[in-house]
Amino acid sequence: MAVTKAELFERIRRDSWREGLSVRALARRYGVHRRLVREALTHAEPTPRKTPGKPHVRADRGNHFAASQEPTLFTTEVRAAFRSLR
Repeated sequence: MAVTKAELFERIRRDSWREGLSVRALARRYGVHRRLVREALTHAEPTPRKTPGKPHVRADRGNHFAASQEPTLFTTEVRAAFRSLR
């Protein structure tokens, strides 16, 4: 049976108050990180999850390696750069 985070917070707070358990003992009992136990003891409700930001949009052109996008343009630029070394 899965326990919601709000129920877990409630149980942690109850056991801390009734039994006077330490943060470490509560973390071991519930199999969670001590950071989560500390959060449960300081806040009655769990903090909501962050919503993802703006999605990354991939461009059709102009990736980090230009030679794969425009091979003819790349070769003409390389030839022009090395033309003086002939």
